[in-house]
Parts: sequence; C-alpha cells; structure tokens
Amino acid sequence: DYSDINGDLHVHTNWSDGKSSIMEMATGAAGRGYEYLAITDHTTLPVASGLNEKRLRQQMDKIDQVNSQLDDIVLLKGAEVNLDSVGNLDMPQNLLEGLDLVVASVHYDLHQDPEKMNERIGQALENEQVDMLAHPTGRKIKERQPSPLNIEKLLEKASDTGTILEVNSQPKRLDLKDMHIKMAVEYGCQLAINSDSHHVDSLGFLELGVATARRGWAQKKDIVNTLPRKKLWKKLGLS
Repeated sequence: DYSDINGDLHVHTNWSDGKSSIMEMATGAAGRGYEYLAITDHTTLPVASGLNEKRLRQQMDKIDQVNSQLDDIVLLKGAEVNLDSVGNLDMPQNLLEGLDLVVASVHYDLHQDPEKMNERIGQALENEQVDMLAHPTGRKIKERQPSPLNIEKLLEKASDTGTILEVNSQPKRLDLKDMHIKMAVEYGCQLAINSDSHHVDSLGFLELGVATARRGWAQKKDIVNTLPRKKLWKKLGLS
C-alpha cells in the first residue's frame, strides 16, 4: 500500500543538481511521515555538478550535522556513483566504505553491446560496497530507449549478489517498469521504490513508483524501504 513506504533511498540536493538543501529535503520527507531519507547526490558526473572526493567528504560531515538537529527522521549518507564504460566506480573503495548507502548507476554509453552492458553492470553489482542499482535499464519515456541489456541475466546477477534494484519513480523513467518488476520478484530480487527527487516538491513522485510496483505484483515483503528503520539498518549492515 502507499502508506507502507517508510523512507526514500534516492534523492538529490543542491550539493549536486538538486534545488533544495539537505535540511529542506529532510523536513519534507519527515512531513511525509518517513523514518529515514538517503541523500544520494551525484559523484563526478559533469552534467549534474557531481561531487569530487573532497566535496563528498564535506557533505558527509554536513549530513552528520543536520542529523544532530533532527528528531523524527534519520538521514543516510549516500551517493549516486557513476559507472564508467567497463563498470568501474568513480569513487575509491575506502571512501565508499564510509557511506551508509552506495547507489550505482549508468549515465553514459547506454547503448553498448548487450553482452558488454551486462558485464559492465555485473561488475558493479559484484562490488561489495554497492547496495543498489538505480534506474536499471536507463530508459526515459518518449526520450530514450532502454539499454539493450539482457534483463534476465541482470536480474539473476542482482539476486545472486543481493543488490537492491530500484523502481525509479521519476515520471520520465518509471524504471524498472511493471513487467520487469514482476520478473524481478520471480527471481527473488530485492527492490526499493525511490523518488529520485531533485526538489522537495517532487518527493511525491514516489507514489508513481508504488503504483508501478503494484502493477508488477510486488508485495510489501519485496520492497526494502517498507522496512522500519532498525530492520533496514540491519539489512544494510549499519549499526
């Protein structure tokens, strides 16, 4: 149900290409009754004013500071980390280890040969620091076709590695789509429904993702951000 969502695990702030501050996003999410919110700004991606290592470390400190001022919601220190053309992450492992949530995503070379695309994403999913794959097929409705990857192999890999797959709620994405959500459930994959919000006013996009997941026959048990805070922390290996 729409009310089962306890938090959003993919949002952006004005530290990268978002329009709202960390505190504004936190306050907006708390107003929706969420227990937690992951701040996942872009890393290095030029078109999104992505964070370099120094800026990401500064943001991690800022999130700690904001958390100290919050009562009803907890912020996760995250990042949306870009994959290069062969699947390497654009941040060093020791920095990723300090994050609460690492979200991997593909933003360029989206139409490689299917075998190369699967190998590229598969390498990222095998990285023990990667918790989630964002907008897995890269599609943008009426703008860009999905990547020509083998979706069955992707789902199998995600199931094997325990990597969470995103149901991205952006109206132009809705990625995974309903058919792929149904397949993901059948493969035993873990899913997260996220807004990918770039402004506090678009946190509500998450409801579109819930509707898409319902069309894919996903149940509450399939969606990790229906978990209460303590159970999600345990799943993510957080204290």
